[in-house]
Amino acid sequence: MGLLEEGQLWLTSQRNAWLSVPVEYLRRDGERLRVHATLGRTLFKVENSYGTTIHVYSRDFLIPVEILPKDPQSGDKIFYDGVEYEVLAPQDEPVWRWSGTIHQVRRIHTKEIGKI
Repeated sequence: MGLLEEGQLWLTSQRNAWLSVPVEYLRRDGERLRVHATLGRTLFKVENSYGTTIHVYSRDFLIPVEILPKDPQSGDKIFYDGVEYEVLAPQDEPVWRWSGTIHQVRRIHTKEIGKI
């Protein structure tokens, strides 16, 4: 492993230790996990049926692979700070992406469903 990869792993561990918050992850199959995630957001630019570009923000949860080993799926839920979020992304965008170049953290896109 090279110096840059080692640095990215260290930075990921620091982000998870100091910037993350506790969340509950509920898979569609009923499996519940209590994990720590870093909060983020993504701006999606989508076109509606009239050809108008609409800006849609996603609440993102960055979770290391070692904490959440299975890929997130559309319809999974995340509960944070009394709010329920559903894992999904607009149009045909993927519901998660890799964050970083060494594929150790998933950026999971969600939409707020409501208060719990």
